Amino acid sequence: MSLQTSYREPAAMAGQQPQTSGDGDAPIRTNEFLAFATMLRRRKWIVIIVTLLGGINAFAYASLQKNVYQASVLMRVETTANAGSSYSDQINASIALAKTFVVELSNGGFIQQAATKLKTTPFNISSRVSAGTVTDAPLIRINVTGDTPKSARLLAQAYSTYAVSAIKAQYLANAKEQAGGLQAQSDTLSARIRKLVARRAISDDTTSAQLDDQIAALRSSRTQLAQQIAQALADGGRQSTSVQLAAPATAGGSPISPRLTFDVVIGLLVGLLAGILLAWIRDQLDRSIHDLAEVERGTHKPVLATVPLVRDPHNADNGVLANAFDVMRVSAGIIASSGAGRAQVVTITSAREGEGKSSTVIGLGRSLVRSGRRVLLIDADLRRAGLSHKLDLVGQAGLTEVLLDTSDFSSAVVPGAGDIPDVLPAGAGDSSPPTLLDSTAFEELLDHARRRYDTIVIDTPPSRQIADGIVVASKSDAVILVVRLGVVRRDDLSAIVARLSSPSFRLLGEVVYGAGDEREYGYS
Repeated sequence: MSLQTSYREPAAMAGQQPQTSGDGDAPIRTNEFLAFATMLRRRKWIVIIVTLLGGINAFAYASLQKNVYQASVLMRVETTANAGSSYSDQINASIALAKTFVVELSNGGFIQQAATKLKTTPFNISSRVSAGTVTDAPLIRINVTGDTPKSARLLAQAYSTYAVSAIKAQYLANAKEQAGGLQAQSDTLSARIRKLVARRAISDDTTSAQLDDQIAALRSSRTQLAQQIAQALADGGRQSTSVQLAAPATAGGSPISPRLTFDVVIGLLVGLLAGILLAWIRDQLDRSIHDLAEVERGTHKPVLATVPLVRDPHNADNGVLANAFDVMRVSAGIIASSGAGRAQVVTITSAREGEGKSSTVIGLGRSLVRSGRRVLLIDADLRRAGLSHKLDLVGQAGLTEVLLDTSDFSSAVVPGAGDIPDVLPAGAGDSSPPTLLDSTAFEELLDHARRRYDTIVIDTPPSRQIADGIVVASKSDAVILVVRLGVVRRDDLSAIVARLSSPSFRLLGEVVYGAGDEREYGYS
């Protein structure tokens, strides 16, 4: 009797691909999403800690900043209506003029002049004052910041008042300059008129008539210039009133900066993104294996069972663990029955220490006993005797003594009780375990055990760099590899699979620890 059962391997276990329907890319996208979600779950503490640090730093930064208040003032812009223009045309013209004024208010020269007038520095104005148009309205909004609402409001009022007066003065100055140019032309005409009048006084009748015509033409031109001067001054006066304060400056009582809640939320979001990025980088640099699919890809063998993380792994009555090892027993039996030969002697090994070999040997042995088999557990770890330590059998005669012929097999075997199998402890150990295990005596011991027991399960040291486990596996009917997610590295798994790929070994599959916790195995 061995691990063989009457079950046959299901299609999924036999390597058939699951069928898909609909969009062929959907499973790929789903797998990518699940892989990403698994990565986040695996690195959740990196994401949580970095997110919290982002929020804490944002809170600390915001708390150390001085309160900044803002005052606002509106300036209304109106252009003179042209004959035949509609109200909409006038509004559009006023909006265009407002945009022109905004550019002027942001000009360095204007800021320099304002700073001189207001007895402050250009930097104080440029760093605290901003101007912009109100959407779809002939209005200019000037925003000013300050340490207090009053300081912001006073500067906003002073700056807007200066802006209005400066624009008015500029229009009047332009009008006077234009009028001055026209007046110079008028004075030139007046001088020519005086010369012609003097010539007419001493001229004959024919010449006087010609001079009168010239004088009349010049006087007409001078009259037109006088009208243009009056029009320029009038236009300048009207344009000087095109910008006015719509309302006095007002300041809010609450600071606009720092915004504690907003800053903390932004800090948390930045921390979350940074945490996800760091988690992804950490995951890419991590050479250890973290998911079942990667285990199966690395070994080209199925996962026989997953053993969850439990609060009390030493509790013999833990139903979750018992169920996991029952699954392992049935799965191993299915695989064993699909191949040639019996699987009576099974070696349990792993790539690294601390992956759960001894626990697996005990769990599988108890499951086999519950199924009615006669089972022997052998501790072939002659270096550290992990199985013997777990069963409190350290110091007792065992495998070493039997192989050295200082004790017989029957007296060295510790009888089991209940669902605990018989156990052959490691014994005192040996200075050269591979030599002792690769002996005729060990083969004879296994032959003797085969005649007395249905199944023999052997615990070995890690087989990544130690030959003991490989030696024992070569004398066994089958090998089961124990893999602990997050502990075994990809190169470890590749190395041990390469060592077990010889026809001398029959690898049934893997038992994987750490794929979940006992809360995920709550079905009963």
